[in-house]
Amino acid sequence: MSPSLEHHYKQHDEYQYPLYETPKDLIIVDLSSIYPDLKNYRLRGKLVDNRLIPYDTREESKTKGVNAEVICYCDSQIDKFF
Repeated sequence: MSPSLEHHYKQHDEYQYPLYETPKDLIIVDLSSIYPDLKNYRLRGKLVDNRLIPYDTREESKTKGVNAEVICYCDSQIDKFF
């Protein structure tokens, strides 16, 4: 049985919690192409002034906003988390 998520494509009534696509400015660096011993490691971040810096935390994203489109709205924060 596959998991399901109660959702709606427009925000209304009980569907208040947005689920976002992958942020447009998120950069993922696969280290295995340069260092085979690090095949299970990746760097994630964003470019600021030509430098890769850590991506915003959830708390920072709440105040700054997210550079991503909303996929749908969920009726439960717990279901959204999982």
